[in-house]
Amino acid sequence: MINSNKKKIVIMSNHPLYLYGLKHILNESPAFRVLDCCINTDELNYSLSIFKANMVIIDLSQPEGGVNIKETVVKLHKYYPDITLVALGESPCHQLLSMNLRPMVKIYLCKSLPVNDILSGLKWAHNYHSCDVKSNHYADKKCSPNIRTTLLTAREKFILEYIHAGLSVSQVAQRVNRSVKTVSTQKRTAMKKLGITSNHDIYQLDLSEI
Repeated sequence: MINSNKKKIVIMSNHPLYLYGLKHILNESPAFRVLDCCINTDELNYSLSIFKANMVIIDLSQPEGGVNIKETVVKLHKYYPDITLVALGESPCHQLLSMNLRPMVKIYLCKSLPVNDILSGLKWAHNYHSCDVKSNHYADKKCSPNIRTTLLTAREKFILEYIHAGLSVSQVAQRVNRSVKTVSTQKRTAMKKLGITSNHDIYQLDLSEI
């Protein structure tokens, strides 16, 4: 029997090793239970027709010409508005795709994140979405992200987007052709403006709100 307190998840990915690895990790957590694993939209639609899921995790790293991610997300959001949609990826282009799908997709998680950060991100996404369903303007302070949106410079937001995607400061510095010291300073300044203190806090940000 499935514990009714656990968040019930359906995963869509056509990478078998990652698919079943993620399933194992989530089922080991007391907070989650994976109901089904799907490799395409047909399987996903069938799964959602027979299971009552709280969350769908979509792997954005589908092969070229495979699943139409945008179309899939739009349909899920339309027909299953109570389900939390989470995106997984492994590159900045996946993060950009996820950002273009906000607010339908509640959070983007990089596959290289530590397991505990992925679990924390999933918990946050579900709680955030639950508040969104109840109130479109996030009136509940417990759920409302404490973000001062006008204070970040374009460069600071850019740095946070890379960190949010799972890159280290050194990796970001290499990508933007700046020194590690400069990127660290920009990251620290952005975090101070937002009132956050750790990478864990960055991973939980809704970047579409910044």
